[in-house]
Amino acid sequence: MKNIFKGLGLGLLALALVVGAMPGSAGASFTIGANVLTETGALTITGAVGSAMGFATTATTGDITIGNASQVGGSTIIYGGTDTGVGVAAGLSLTPGTAGTVVIGAVAGTGAIDVGTSTGAQTVVIGGGASGIKTINIVPTGATGNIVNVATGAVAATVTIGNVTGVTAVNINAGTGASTFATTTTGTLVVGGAASTGALTFGASTGAGQTVNIGSGATGGSDIVNIGTGTAVTMKTVNVGAVGSVAAPSTIHIADTSNTAVQLVTIGSLAAAANVTAIQGGNGTGAITLTPVGAGTIVIGAAAGTGAITLGSSSTTQTVNVGTGAGVATVNIGTGTAANVINIGTGGTGAQVITIGSATAGPRIYFQNSAPAGATTVTAAQTGSVFFVGAAGDVFTLPAPAAGLNYRFIVDALYITTPMTIVTTSSANIFQGNVLSAATAVVCVAKDSIAIVETAESLGDWVQVYSDGTSWFVQGQAAVTGALTCPLIS
Repeated sequence: MKNIFKGLGLGLLALALVVGAMPGSAGASFTIGANVLTETGALTITGAVGSAMGFATTATTGDITIGNASQVGGSTIIYGGTDTGVGVAAGLSLTPGTAGTVVIGAVAGTGAIDVGTSTGAQTVVIGGGASGIKTINIVPTGATGNIVNVATGAVAATVTIGNVTGVTAVNINAGTGASTFATTTTGTLVVGGAASTGALTFGASTGAGQTVNIGSGATGGSDIVNIGTGTAVTMKTVNVGAVGSVAAPSTIHIADTSNTAVQLVTIGSLAAAANVTAIQGGNGTGAITLTPVGAGTIVIGAAAGTGAITLGSSSTTQTVNVGTGAGVATVNIGTGTAANVINIGTGGTGAQVITIGSATAGPRIYFQNSAPAGATTVTAAQTGSVFFVGAAGDVFTLPAPAAGLNYRFIVDALYITTPMTIVTTSSANIFQGNVLSAATAVVCVAKDSIAIVETAESLGDWVQVYSDGTSWFVQGQAAVTGALTCPLIS
């Protein structure tokens, strides 16, 4: 009886397989043998709707093969459902054992392998598990000359590598070939986060030498290279060359080209009053050199500047040279059209040695001059002036005495109605000395005015006054007796 039921069971199993897995064509044969199921035509295995189907689900060893490498026509197709879970809960899952590997592609295959070729929006995740450290290798070994393309299709794409979470690190390595970060015409390239505080390093080689180029392309337009030009209110420190305790010698060139193209180099800004631009040099000859070409000019100081310009402010012995080259130099000091004040040797309290001219050729000194008419208040800023007088009634009022003030008055035109007068401020009786009218000395001691008398003056008559800080000392010469007088006005 036992053998009868055993035979009946085998017969029912064979019948089930024949019914569920029938040959796809009338001329095909279907054979069941020991551990073998053979179909010479198309074979379809189906299950009831909603049922689960398993294939070799209890196998723990041995190989499971679907299709074969010798197939030259047709396709091996595996479809999945619409489940969206992970692992075995996905619509289609290739899930080996814990340490098992998944290999897609033949060892010597040459055909393309496509992952995620949908024509709709789709997310392709590689190594996206929620836990565990993932190592993702793309062409880690193999023959030289590998080509790895990421988002190289001719469509707009956003490519993100890495993230800004925690200590995430992104390393991009290259050999001796070029590494290029290229954008299209108006595209921008940003290195560094908008709120980052870490250092950005370009060219960190410790080798024998390296060239770091910024803005060195052969563009047909104008390149603008901005360093530290952000609008943030925090201060920018831009270091070029060796800084701090670095002892390595540096050679720094800015717009130093042998090309004749016009270069405009600007250092510093006029936008903020507190801006400070410092240029420092060593202690060798020509440590700081401002050298234009040929007839080029050097301008120090703004056109409307009011701040002091200091040349040579050392607290120890120093030589300041101006126009000491071997060529013929013209040195202009205070030659503007304003009433300039020029001080030479006035800063110290000790004895000053001031040399003008050379021992072999006498100096030629030119004074500023003026030809006012009527009442004129002479200022301390006009010290050293020559006033040409020739208008009846000219009255010159001197400033308060100050050491070094001096003025000269010369008759350059005759007048016949009223005298020309020089008076002290507040009519103080502080004129001292004497003047000559022809051969007659005119004493001007404790007087407050000097007059060049009308009808008696001659062209070239003159009066010179000097101050020691308390009085005005006078000198003068007239061609005719009575042309110079020193009346006491008050």
